[in-house]
Amino acid sequence: MYNKDKVGVVIINYNSADYIFNCLEHVFKQTVNTKVVVIDNTPSDGVAERINKIYEGQVEVLCTGTNLGAAKANNLGIVACGTYYTLVLNADVYLSQNYIEKLVEQMESDSNISECQGLLVSESNDQVIDSAGVEFFSEVVGIDRAYGKDITSQELQSQLVDGTCCAAALYRRTSLDQIALSDGEFYDQDLFAYYEDYDLSRRLRFINSKAHFCKEALGRHVRGGSTAKESDFVKVLRISNLFLLYRRYSGQQNIISKVLNILFLSIIFIKGLDCIKPVTERIKTIKLRKIKNARNLPNKRSYLLNKFIKEI
Repeated sequence: MYNKDKVGVVIINYNSADYIFNCLEHVFKQTVNTKVVVIDNTPSDGVAERINKIYEGQVEVLCTGTNLGAAKANNLGIVACGTYYTLVLNADVYLSQNYIEKLVEQMESDSNISECQGLLVSESNDQVIDSAGVEFFSEVVGIDRAYGKDITSQELQSQLVDGTCCAAALYRRTSLDQIALSDGEFYDQDLFAYYEDYDLSRRLRFINSKAHFCKEALGRHVRGGSTAKESDFVKVLRISNLFLLYRRYSGQQNIISKVLNILFLSIIFIKGLDCIKPVTERIKTIKLRKIKNARNLPNKRSYLLNKFIKEI
């Protein structure tokens, strides 16, 4: 049904002119055959034209004419690839030559693995961890594992994790089809951007599939390459999406988790007082769809309590 001869690679161009060509250079050095699709969410920066000139016939560029958001753009790319395995890749991530090969090998070893991620380190300092997968907390939030920690101080092992960071995550298309909210809608497009990968990973856990971290696959992440300076729009998305996801999943929480989540959201809300009006308007306007078979994910630590313990 889906092409297994090539691995799909989806990259969004959104103010990414300074990074995307280096990203593509590393993609074309991969040890596996790839089908590369670039979604051009910034139609006025000339990147699409440059890609078509440099990589004529090698990259499929989909020009959206506007910023569709990360969720919808990545969905379009995954469908356009039509591959059994598809890597969703940030334009500011530079992969080691065997990154995709290592992830495919891991997923081929267990048909129940629906998503896989390698070790991402900081582009500015490759001794600092950017992401080693995503950890879920009892509050409705997912955080990059080991973010900001020294790579030498971590006993990192390839292992099962709660979820993956879509900066460089490989997905099994048949698993995505099982949790699609509508035809070809894997990431929830109502979220637009931010935490859409957490939401996707959480829904993949509801079908009892696995997420895996593979330390042998290495990538370097600039992080925030296209949104290095947080605009008011980005801030509104980050804050409102946390509230929207809480509303989606809070029904599966016990009373203690609910109390901790409300405390966590209150802190986030206070930090966003300068954009309270657009945040509240977005929360009122958007109603996320209910998830079939949604349930509480057991044995998750509290983010607030974990942070408090580390502080004392």
